[in-house]
Amino acid sequence: MLAECAVIEWVVEEEKRTYMERILYVDRPAGQLVVIALCDDALPIWKCLEDVADAIAAGRAFRRADPYAWHADPLPEFLEKHAERRDRGWELIKDLVGNEPGIFNPEIRGKLIREAVESLETDRTELYRLLRRYWIRGKIKNALLPSYDRCGAPGKTRTLVLRADGSFAKRGRPSKISRLYPDRPGVNVDNGIAAIFDCAIKLYYHKQNSRSLKDAYDQMLDKHFSVGMVQKDGIQVPVHLPPWEQPTYPQFRYWYEKKLDLQEAIIKRRGQKRFNLENRPILGSSTQMAFGPGSIFQIDATIADIYLVSTLNRSWIIGRPVVYFVMDVFSRMCVGLYVGLEGPSWAGAMMAIANATCDKVAYCAEYGIPIAEEEWPCHYLPAKILADRGELIGRNADNLPDNLDITVENCPPYRGDLKGIVEQQFHRTKEKSVVWLPGVVLKAKERGTKDYRLDAQLDLYQFTQVMIYTILEYNRFHWMDTYEKELDLIRDDVRPIPLELWEWGIQNRVGKLKERSPEVIKVGLMPQGEATVTERGIRFEGVFYDTERALREQWYVNARSNKTWTIPVSYDPRQTDVIYWRCGGTTVFEPCNIIKRDSRFTGCRVEEVQQFFALEKLKATENLSNERQAGAELRAKREQIVKDAQEMTRKDVPAGLSKKERLDKVKKNRADEKQRNRKAEAYDLRPLREKKGPATVHVLDSEQMTEAANDNLPMTAAEKRKRNLEFLERD
Repeated sequence: MLAECAVIEWVVEEEKRTYMERILYVDRPAGQLVVIALCDDALPIWKCLEDVADAIAAGRAFRRADPYAWHADPLPEFLEKHAERRDRGWELIKDLVGNEPGIFNPEIRGKLIREAVESLETDRTELYRLLRRYWIRGKIKNALLPSYDRCGAPGKTRTLVLRADGSFAKRGRPSKISRLYPDRPGVNVDNGIAAIFDCAIKLYYHKQNSRSLKDAYDQMLDKHFSVGMVQKDGIQVPVHLPPWEQPTYPQFRYWYEKKLDLQEAIIKRRGQKRFNLENRPILGSSTQMAFGPGSIFQIDATIADIYLVSTLNRSWIIGRPVVYFVMDVFSRMCVGLYVGLEGPSWAGAMMAIANATCDKVAYCAEYGIPIAEEEWPCHYLPAKILADRGELIGRNADNLPDNLDITVENCPPYRGDLKGIVEQQFHRTKEKSVVWLPGVVLKAKERGTKDYRLDAQLDLYQFTQVMIYTILEYNRFHWMDTYEKELDLIRDDVRPIPLELWEWGIQNRVGKLKERSPEVIKVGLMPQGEATVTERGIRFEGVFYDTERALREQWYVNARSNKTWTIPVSYDPRQTDVIYWRCGGTTVFEPCNIIKRDSRFTGCRVEEVQQFFALEKLKATENLSNERQAGAELRAKREQIVKDAQEMTRKDVPAGLSKKERLDKVKKNRADEKQRNRKAEAYDLRPLREKKGPATVHVLDSEQMTEAANDNLPMTAAEKRKRNLEFLERD
């Protein structure tokens, strides 16, 4: 079925070329549709619906992926920067694009634009530019965002802004200190500080065998951002300026990377040979609100009145499941379902909306239920979603209008009656199925009766099977006595059964069903962020991930040369086990799995990981001042020791001693030094009174040898003492 926003590629064999068009509007009763070519000067044109369908069937045209799908998912920082510009454009054309199908008629369009030019005080060219951009890029508000390749000012230095009091405004994001103490905003990197940065990089970093960039930064603070020296243990130690009067390490690093010539830096630090070896480049009623299927979906959640057991161990009772229903207002068709343990939240709503757009044949097959496509033909996005206040109020839900062109409306508090269709579905499902299941919650327990929780028998999988069968029965056979049929429905003798109303609406009402690929829908529903490619892996929220493509393309080897970069990712906030790299802003996803080193975070929610690293960072910040001062003392003491050693060496080395003479005795000097060290370091655990120094060796003459031989003869103790004294007197 051809739906709004689908992209068609036409093949012109005679000219050996192709071109693409987007469907803007489908009028099934009239058998016509509106398309626009995907080029800058195109305008909408009408075509015969049957001709387009026949061309696709004959192979003269093909359905293609949306080349502008990435507009549904701009990076958060880019959206924040350009949202105001987008909104200004939207205010100019929102009334025009809402006038369908009139806006697609050239005469009516010309009249509407002339009126808009007068009332909005804008020019005709601007309105046509915005209309083309909106239509060509998928009829979403985000289509009015500027093109990515024309945005930003890469490589340009931002100028300082002079305040009225003569001071300069602090550039960049406010620091944590400035949020607590507004009078401590930090320092800007002006020409003077930039010159100090350049000098420090040359002196302390761009040298072979030099230390890290952080060490160069520390040395720079010692030399250029201290208020003087203080004596500690007889050594001069620099005293640093307060942190808010020093440039930060991120500023220093940014300046280095901005000026970086990577090849030159590696050669200076590691030498040409190592560069060549390791780094050389290798190339009313609810129904009245809806004109047709997809005009409005209602979504809500409830905690089912039944207790379930675990699939791992059926003796474990896991409590009551959460059930989400998504209902089409026009036909009362149940188009989406989610059964899980996530409380009413964005995570559950996300799963329910995704289910509403998925292929129901494949979904039912996952639960061992074979169905045909026509039994549950619901896999589209609506124009509007009506929800309860809660899960669809917040930052994630705010992305739906811009990313997927879905308007979100929330009922006021305590007004569940405004989404009565889905509320009725909960009641009907309970009466039709839930109350007949083991483990159902009873209204009142009498004293001494069995606890109904102990009757739990079904697991989550089996309960979902029951819900699917209940929905299939409802969609195909439920007769709605109270459904207010319009005159067209009465004329065509359409029975008030959800599936029949849906099919009639598809054929006779334009409706607002939209077709998007599953990837685009997931992109629009899942929260997005940025991950950093480093030599240790792909870092997101402090946790490291890996992907086969990164290993194959040697990302980590490249990042090892201080060339880290960021990639856009989508993630499920309920667990950190995997994130998804959105390859080049397209609809292609590459899963990135958590590495073994960070397996401690497996199964954790993203919020839990964020809290862990925030606490660790806060502790490190509290220790920063002490660490810097201790580092200054260490460097001062180290330099004093080196200075003393140099002075002692200068005094001890004879003036006329040549280099050759010094080097020739290295082996002998080392052996002598080793012997002295052995003697000094040897363990001697005897009592102090027994440590009398080295033993004396006596050399015996022939007479003494004879006497010693006689020692073997029996002698009294007094005789032995006398003999020993005589030996000593002879010495």
